[in-house]
Amino acid sequence: MATISMTPITTKNSAVVARGWFDMSQGDVGERFAFSQYADKTVHIHGDFGTGATVTLRGSNLPDPDVENPDHWLPLTDAQANAITKTAPALEVVLESPLWVSPIVAGTPATANIAVLLSGKETN
Repeated sequence: MATISMTPITTKNSAVVARGWFDMSQGDVGERFAFSQYADKTVHIHGDFGTGATVTLRGSNLPDPDVENPDHWLPLTDAQANAITKTAPALEVVLESPLWVSPIVAGTPATANIAVLLSGKETN
């Protein structure tokens, strides 16, 4: 299991903040990111899922959650209140606004190569 660092993504819209976790595979977790101050959040999950990778976007309101402790996190949901847990590329609105956000990849293919991109609008 590796903790994948979050990478800032440059956008052409100064009101939009974007971050990504790249090259994720089975057992990886994403570095936590404080994202509650942004509105209109969207997640884009894409890449090679192999034959069984599952990506979950999860959130936590604990003050200092451990990304490797599953008891500190809960799945976030889309606009239809379905967990954002994907086995194929997807683009979803994120309904909740927790203090922290982190993706996790589960499943069997160690060859998966997945990116999780998160964007949100600055609120002033």
